Amino acid sequence: MNVMLRICRGGCWFFVVVGCFLLTGFTSNGEASSAESEVVFGGVKVRMLTRTVVFSARVNAVEGSIEYGIVTPAGPTHESLLVTEISPVNLHAAMLLLGIRGGASQPEEKSIGQINTDSLRGMRDLAGESVSVRVVWRDSNGVRAECGLEAWMRYADGRRVEAGPWTYNGSFLLDGGRFAADTEGAVLCLVTNPAALLNNPREGRLDDHVWEVASGVIPPLQTPLEVELKLFSTDAAK
Repeated sequence: MNVMLRICRGGCWFFVVVGCFLLTGFTSNGEASSAESEVVFGGVKVRMLTRTVVFSARVNAVEGSIEYGIVTPAGPTHESLLVTEISPVNLHAAMLLLGIRGGASQPEEKSIGQINTDSLRGMRDLAGESVSVRVVWRDSNGVRAECGLEAWMRYADGRRVEAGPWTYNGSFLLDGGRFAADTEGAVLCLVTNPAALLNNPREGRLDDHVWEVASGVIPPLQTPLEVELKLFSTDAAK
């Protein structure tokens, strides 16, 4: 019941339906789910005890300018660091299941479409909850490696990107009940975009010309990996 109330507060009636489905799947797994402390649906893993959501992705860019950290194939893949096949709807439902509320979408917030200097002018900061975003992969020797997603990015002037949390704002519903993150394929954006599930709170978030891939640091193109989202307040200090 508490999960359902959070789902109602975190979105509209559409996510109530999704929440009912998830709760049914969670309770029907019984002891197996309890032992593994993990719920899996739609390619998304929900680790209840650590309040972490995990999904697969792949390296999509190893050099050049970027505006997105993670998109789906329906999104602007030519501007994104990573690409994932998972549905933003499933990812958002998983985060709601953990109890995250995201930001309260305002009526005047609309999809900005193509990100450019004009669309970013006057864009306000988005409300939401702080989430760590980590990537886990195997190197060329098969050894497990991990880092914060920000380690694979840099500023165009060569500066490293500050480690720290990302903002989970949770996107919003468009007219007709379509989920903006799903329609735009926007999971994590480096430049402020209300349609994305996650946004960048760092300096440069209102400039679409400052972000680059940290070439030489990021693994080879198409490297498979897992993305881990964790409520920042529960993340161990590193």
